[in-house]
Amino acid sequence: MIAPIRAADNSVTVTLCNTDPAAPAEITLALTGRTPVVSEARLLASADLNTCNTFDRPRAVASRPFDGVRVSGTQVTATI
Repeated sequence: MIAPIRAADNSVTVTLCNTDPAAPAEITLALTGRTPVVSEARLLASADLNTCNTFDRPRAVASRPFDGVRVSGTQVTATI
């Protein structure tokens, strides 16, 4: 699943979701008319798909820096 959002400053935020916990997914986005720059990539994940944040465990699922994004020409590729 891919969900892009364009901001007022003409930047684009892309949210990706791998719905198969058994296999990594490689996604390549071709950005026509743009030179992509990745300013930040973060991953929201847990080892167990049934994990959720609760009042007792508010950081069970947490965001962390993600280095699985590559830029080549007008393409951005991520393996999640």
